[in-house]
Amino acid sequence: MIHLHQYEFGNDTKAHSKKKLIENLSHYLGKNQNEINIQYNKNGKPLVSGIFFSVSHCKDKVVQIFSFSDEVGVDIEFRNSNRRYLSLIHISE
Repeated sequence: MIHLHQYEFGNDTKAHSKKKLIENLSHYLGKNQNEINIQYNKNGKPLVSGIFFSVSHCKDKVVQIFSFSDEVGVDIEFRNSNRRYLSLIHISE
């Protein structure tokens, strides 16, 4: 089972995101918030023993996803309506 949380914060999105992450990890792992020990791999991805999770922020939005069984990943991006995305594609024959 995958658990997905989405939030919208007016300001200081990263700080709010980390607070919500610790709250959610505490809930899913059945531990007190002060028992949550977030480690980071060599690429800076946060890790906690006993659960897989991923976090993404973009402007004032945050998405967090959690799983006990498999690695998970989530990403959100701001879509710039002025950018010509198809012009970034190169098709070779």
